[in-house]
Amino acid sequence: MRLLLASTATALLYTQGALAQALIFNTYLPPFDSVRKVLVEDFAARIGRQSAGAIRVSVPAVSLAPSTRQWDLVTSRVADIAVIPIYTQRARIVLPLLADLPFNSVSARSASMALWRTQEVYFSKFDEFRGVKLLGVFVLPPSRFVSKVRPVKAIGDFRGLRTWVPASELSRSIAALGGAPVYSTLGQMFEYASKGTVDALMTSPSAVKQAHIGSYVHYMTEVPGGFGSVSFAVVINNAAWAGLGAKGQAALLRAAEGLPERVGAALDARDKAGLAEVPLEINRTPGALTTRITSLLAFQESEWLAAARSRGLADPAAALAYYRSQMNKEAGGDPH
Repeated sequence: MRLLLASTATALLYTQGALAQALIFNTYLPPFDSVRKVLVEDFAARIGRQSAGAIRVSVPAVSLAPSTRQWDLVTSRVADIAVIPIYTQRARIVLPLLADLPFNSVSARSASMALWRTQEVYFSKFDEFRGVKLLGVFVLPPSRFVSKVRPVKAIGDFRGLRTWVPASELSRSIAALGGAPVYSTLGQMFEYASKGTVDALMTSPSAVKQAHIGSYVHYMTEVPGGFGSVSFAVVINNAAWAGLGAKGQAALLRAAEGLPERVGAALDARDKAGLAEVPLEINRTPGALTTRITSLLAFQESEWLAAARSRGLADPAAALAYYRSQMNKEAGGDPH
């Protein structure tokens, strides 16, 4: 009986006379999430099609590790493919974090496409993703300031507000604006908002909807390009990459073509749907307030330029300008 089962399993992995390569794609996104369908399920299906079934991708029912430990998960070969929040690896990966800076995410689609191009043109030669093969990147929609207590009309309106943030550069933005950053995971957002632990959140309409906190927040403040964002990398561990061989590697790269644009567009669509379903009073900062916010947050760009230069990038300002030019170019093609 055991021999029969083993033979059947082996036969199922055979495709066109060759043993199929099995890959584990870990994700911490919930099964119902619309972005997961594009980032994980559609990508896995594309890999199968492009390899004519020679690569079989499986997705665990639950994440094998929390979001902050995805790098360890994939480099230790517990999983083969994973999505890494780049800020969790800021000690080894610096250059792509330009997308996390304030005012650098006009939309997820345009920012994701711009970051991928900038990675290829300016950053790839520095090999910051040593230990894995980079398959794609994407950037979240611009972060907004969502408040329970008052709209932001002047810089003083940030003062003293306990503000939920993810563990990224957004916490530094809140502190610079006079607020008090409070870090927790997305899974704790409902508890923090509903129990009054925080007065505001640096987040997106889709997260407000997903966390079911629409009845606890009332005002949303936007600045052009956002208060910041969060960038991610889709990677495969080197051993799994090498095991695919030349044909398998080519198939995987074909499947990954256009991934930043597809995922970015899905993120924007999810954000738009969240905004339509959550009744928020939207406040777009006037010119004078925008200028003041820009001035207070400018230190983050200066720090990135210095860090990039220390990595050996001869002209970080040129890379940043290129990123912004590509983002603004692609923003014109965003669905409205």
